[in-house]
Amino acid sequence: MQALNRSLRYDRVIEVCSTFEKRYPESPLLEQALLLKARALIKTESPDQGIHLYEKLIRSKGAGTVQAEAAYHLGSYYWNQDRDSEAKRIFKRLIRAYSAGEWGMMARYALGRIYENDGDDSEAVDYFLTSGEVNADHPLAAEGAWRAGWVEYKAGKYEKARDIFLSCMRNYPRSDLFPAALYWQGKCEEKLSNAEQGQQIFRRLAEDYRWNFYGTMARKRLESSWNLVPDTAASSDQEDQAWYPEPIRPAPGSPLAFHLDRAEELIRIGYLDESGEEIAAVQKQVSQNPADLCYVAVLYERAGNFPKSLRWVLKSKACGSEGQVNIACMKRFLYPLAFWDTVQRETRKNNLDPFFVLAVMRQESLFQPDIVSPADARGLMQIIPSTGRVIARNLGIKDFTPENLYDPETNIMMGIRYLTDLKDRSNGDLVRVLCSYNAGESRSDQWWDLYQQLDADERIESITFRETRDYVKRVLNNMEIYRRLYEPSAPHVGKDSSNP
Repeated sequence: MQALNRSLRYDRVIEVCSTFEKRYPESPLLEQALLLKARALIKTESPDQGIHLYEKLIRSKGAGTVQAEAAYHLGSYYWNQDRDSEAKRIFKRLIRAYSAGEWGMMARYALGRIYENDGDDSEAVDYFLTSGEVNADHPLAAEGAWRAGWVEYKAGKYEKARDIFLSCMRNYPRSDLFPAALYWQGKCEEKLSNAEQGQQIFRRLAEDYRWNFYGTMARKRLESSWNLVPDTAASSDQEDQAWYPEPIRPAPGSPLAFHLDRAEELIRIGYLDESGEEIAAVQKQVSQNPADLCYVAVLYERAGNFPKSLRWVLKSKACGSEGQVNIACMKRFLYPLAFWDTVQRETRKNNLDPFFVLAVMRQESLFQPDIVSPADARGLMQIIPSTGRVIARNLGIKDFTPENLYDPETNIMMGIRYLTDLKDRSNGDLVRVLCSYNAGESRSDQWWDLYQQLDADERIESITFRETRDYVKRVLNNMEIYRRLYEPSAPHVGKDSSNP
């Protein structure tokens, strides 16, 4: 049932859950099945039935977590339908019953967002900040603290915002939001005419968080001034060619030697799929030596499983971490010039930055040509068949079928054409292009109408959907990392004059 729900097959979820309810009315899993059924009904043409089922679960005498989850999802449904008063009522009731629990924390954050969107900054900040008072260890405590600072920043209350960002960093020094709070503290200092303090903060970000989105944005802010942080990221072609991790040398007769020999032999004779199990066994037993960790990535790469190679390097930190990074390793495994000949040819035709295309492709598919999303988006650039048909018609491709989207050349050509069309209608604004690519043109146009007067960094933070907001940050950061790693050494790289 969970798998069906993740694949967005809601009619089938309803059918399976209804059968489960009839056959196993006393099952301890019944309430979970009913939760799935309610979520599926909400997504179909029967939302009233879903609401009724959620309300039934909320009133039930079963596990409190089920009641809390049902309440949260029902409140979220009302929120997404702009029925804010009903959403507030449910979320407030949920907080009273489950204040510090998972669903109570999520309800508190949702209330903060609702009041923020309503323009009630005082209520929004209160809900965001009390998250930390109720459960400081929950991830939403740090996010609430950051969000409170952002609300004050948007309102032009830069001293208050700066103090909240400072408090956020002090209270949550290990949070992933630390560089975000530091960046916006820097912006507050600029707004308060403390230019030197702002510059110091941006220099710190550029040095200490050089591969992070906010480090990238700080670097771009410094580029127009004399105190740009020198960037030593790029390595020469000779260095890249000379670098190659030494093969793992296990003790003879050890389990590691056994699995490594089998993996190497299976790859050699072309049994690439079969080699995966042996590489996984090698990965479990290999030492933490960076060269050995990188060699596991080489094995996955040679077996034709680039996504697993990339994920392994990220997980094992085989390329190092902030401040101590093996640049050649990054270029080979994390930011490769994948399908470069095709990308280069098609971006030249369309006057598009090839690094922008690689950044989109990396985020969409991790360079996996046969990937399919739950929404049926396919291939390297994650194109849905209906969009593919429109692009094929515009390109004059005859006899198009959805299976064509698994062909790298076709998929890249179509993806680049679609990005070019979006760029043209967005006057070259890459933030708007990426919002359209991820959330659809209609939603992107709404955001543009609301936020076009803001600076690029402010527009990005103002994107309503978390998924799209994070997507835009990741792609733009990917693009800047590609530029820093390869320019000007990348062969025949075309330029795109537009910047976010």
